[in-house]
Amino acid sequence: MRAELFYGARNKRELQEISADLEELIVLPLLPQISGMAVNLVKTYCLSHKFEFADALIAATTIFHNAELFTLNKKDFAYIPNLRLYEPK
Repeated sequence: MRAELFYGARNKRELQEISADLEELIVLPLLPQISGMAVNLVKTYCLSHKFEFADALIAATTIFHNAELFTLNKKDFAYIPNLRLYEPK
């Protein structure tokens, strides 16, 4: 989610860098199937892991597209089955 990246910016320079970097990436659409999957992930993990909806959308999009998730917060996603976390080779 682009919004999640913008939210993490610490200053205007970082916000501009994030915007420029995102222009180079493919943005995947939010589909009804992804939204439904995200709701189910929140329902499953909100109490046990304090799983938030923004992270659920990210996880659901990754699973739906059978992609690997690149994140610096692996602990926030490690417990989700069928979610592949990017591991550098």
